[in-house]
Amino acid sequence: MNEMNPNTPSPSTSPESQEELVQKIREALRAVIDPEIGMNVVQLGLIRNIEIQPDLIQITMILTTPFCPAGPYLLEQVRYVTEQVAGRPTKVILGLEVWTEAGEHLGQVVDILYTGANDVYVIQEAESEGRELLIPAIREVVLEVDLAAGRLVIRPLEGLW
Repeated sequence: MNEMNPNTPSPSTSPESQEELVQKIREALRAVIDPEIGMNVVQLGLIRNIEIQPDLIQITMILTTPFCPAGPYLLEQVRYVTEQVAGRPTKVILGLEVWTEAGEHLGQVVDILYTGANDVYVIQEAESEGRELLIPAIREVVLEVDLAAGRLVIRPLEGLW
């Protein structure tokens, strides 16, 4: 029971209630349709993980193609729908681990900036707290995108960081 009102049950933090929330979010995300394909993000298998944290929902997803023109729309819609259902802030990250062609692990794609000229991947650096790398999404830099494996291989330009 809730201390403020003894007739109101306390919110449960049991694994079952978290699983119920995950299922509720997943069901709501069926309303987010990829406009190019006409199928929802759940059907397409784009939602890879839904993590319930005390003050945040974190969703890991992928896009249908590396330079998906509907990407910004899909990311924002997934965030918006989840916040409406869960009633908490939501962070949507792309499930791509970033590696150099030499085999150095750089981190994970956490956002995409849409500049008009070319997209820029925001990478949360693996070895530091909070440091971000900005990687231009151009052919000279992005060598391979393996969505199934969640892997992005790049060739850093000289002086990039």
